[in-house]
Amino acid sequence: NNTISACVNQQIWLRIYDSDGIDTNTIVLVINSDTFTCDSTELSFKDDTLFFVPPPNYWFDGETVYVSLIAASDVFGNELSAPLSWRFFMDFSPPVAAMTEPEETSVVYDQAQTIKIYLFDSISSVCHDSIKLYIENIEYNANQLSYQENYVIFEPEDFGLIFMPGDTVDVRIYACDSPDTCGPNCAEYGWQFYLAPPFNCARMPNPFTPNMDLINDYIQFTFPGMLFNSADIYIFDLHGRLVKRIYVPNGPDAKEFAKWDGTDDGNHQLPEGLYIYIIEVKGEVVCTGTITLAR
Repeated sequence: NNTISACVNQQIWLRIYDSDGIDTNTIVLVINSDTFTCDSTELSFKDDTLFFVPPPNYWFDGETVYVSLIAASDVFGNELSAPLSWRFFMDFSPPVAAMTEPEETSVVYDQAQTIKIYLFDSISSVCHDSIKLYIENIEYNANQLSYQENYVIFEPEDFGLIFMPGDTVDVRIYACDSPDTCGPNCAEYGWQFYLAPPFNCARMPNPFTPNMDLINDYIQFTFPGMLFNSADIYIFDLHGRLVKRIYVPNGPDAKEFAKWDGTDDGNHQLPEGLYIYIIEVKGEVVCTGTITLAR
């Protein structure tokens, strides 16, 4: 009773015993809404055992099967004292999985991006020991992973794994369910996500013309590690005076901060001419160059 079967041709065996013998003509078995007797091709009785052999495609996935022996008598007409009933469940489907963090095919900026996968089986439940996660074709077994309710969680930093800018990260998971008979039902799922591409030292346009005409009103900087690391941009005049400091946070909005509109730290317009810029990441200079401001 209440077992789960993954057998597409699941049979039902029922022992019916009476020392005087069973009158097979009195046996009536009901499966869901179908009634079977020993005149049915699916039902037979031999050696005190009733056998039900289903026709092809009789069971369907997710079905709850209700079985009742509602009648049987011995050879002297003594009837079954009470119907015998039970149920079981059919499960032909493997667990379902979906990568929820990051979203499939998304572009990420964290080189230690957490990977979170929803993994669930509504009938048989997931067999924990069957779980295998593959990151860049490296296998991690069930005992190496973290779990939160119906989620499998992988933290790259726990394994010393760092994704590189521009990487395409392949993620696969293999899992099975745990029915009581036959099976298990297993499946493998796969996804990809991408690390934002690397940047070089650049500034454009150069020269630029911050005259509020919406054409070349600011100069855009890029630098190695942009999006992944914060940075400081320092702008000096030709006398070596620091006229502007721009802080650039990491993350997808970095490019919006890595701009200069030709003003100083007091938001005053600076005169046209040649300026020098230095970009530092984690205290190290990664880019230097000159800028021409024209008006």
